This record gives sequence, C-alpha cells and structure tokens, in this order.
Amino acid sequence: MNSKQKSQQQPFIRAFLIHQRPYLEKKIITHLFTSEHGLITALTHQSKKKREVLQLFTPLSCQVLVQEHMSQLKQIECTQSLPPLQGNHLFAGLYINELIYKLCQINQATPALFNAYHHCLQQLSQGKQLALSVRQFEYHLQGILGYGLDYEMIHQDPATWFSFDPEHGLRPSISSHSEHFHRDQLLALATGDLTEASTQTTSKQIFASILKFLLGDKSL
Repeated sequence: MNSKQKSQQQPFIRAFLIHQRPYLEKKIITHLFTSEHGLITALTHQSKKKREVLQLFTPLSCQVLVQEHMSQLKQIECTQSLPPLQGNHLFAGLYINELIYKLCQINQATPALFNAYHHCLQQLSQGKQLALSVRQFEYHLQGILGYGLDYEMIHQDPATWFSFDPEHGLRPSISSHSEHFHRDQLLALATGDLTEASTQTTSKQIFASILKFLLGDKSL
C-alpha cells in the first residue's frame, strides 16, 4: 500500500486548531487538539481552503496521518460555526489554548479534556460566565495532569484553614493568611461545584501555584 492509499484510509477526527506557523514556502505546521489523539503536531501544504478553514476556536473534522513526531494533515473541514469570541472572552480562549499547548503531552488522548475544552468554547462564544467557564476548564485540566487535590485531608482534620503546595498537597493550618484556603471552599471543590465566586478564587489560586510549579519562570 502506497502512502497516498494509506492516507486516504485515515478516518476523519474531531479537532481544534491551537497554533499554526508557516514552514518553508508552501507548508504550515499546525498544533491540533484532537478527540482521539490529544495534542498533535501536523504538517500540511497550504491551500486557499485550508487557510480559510484553519481558524482558532472552530470545530473541525480532520483527516490526519498520525505519526510519533510530525503527523500529516491531509484534509480538513469545518463542522460547526461558533459565534466569534470577543473582548475578554477572546483572551480567555487564547489562555486555555496556551494551557493545552504548554501542558499537554503530544499524542496522548484525553477525551474528557477535549469535551471540557469544547464546552468551554461554547460557553465563551455565547458570552456566558467567563470566570466560571475558565475555572471549570482549569479544574478538569488539573485533574488530568495528576494534580487533583487529595480531599481526604479535609475529612481527617477538623482545621478551618489549609495551605497547599503542588509537592505536598493540602495541609492544615492555624493561619487565615490570604494564600490559605477555607475548608468550605475546599469541600465545594471536592464536589466539583465552582458556582460560588469564593470557590472560583480558591480554585484559581491553587491552579496558579501548580502552573508556577510546572512552568517555573516560563510564562504562558
């Protein structure tokens, strides 16, 4: 079977464009977040159709010859048109794209995160609760990265306040320092309930400390 026949047999998969950059004169290197393979890097030849379809925050259907290092993007179609992100909702979309680009492993399928990403984009495109949408996505990503909180500490210790660091997790504290967290917010996080603004703030601070731990001095 030649390479053309092999590529024609590849199924179409759901995807979103995360980044793209020109390569040589007539090619593009794309970073696609896909339902079946997670984040992939794929090379493709430029064409008018591809330039029109390859847009951020657009649900895509792609035919990709997936390989270990550099995959080949063969065909691409737009499957749905979401309202364009505007203002702070646009910046929020760019932020979650950077999270995927910087933190996700190449060729590692994460269907739950793909669905969370798609849901977050739908919420942002409709101009809905920006902070809640972003915090919920961070919450899902945090768990998938292996940094979900161990809430047993809260049930084992009656302390009102807890500190957190990515290496040791939650620890009871006698201080209500601004970087410490009230058990009520942590109990809400344990159930995945981020509707309260105070719980969103707690989740944001915990995720920020994980980001700093993972990225060091590198900013998003």
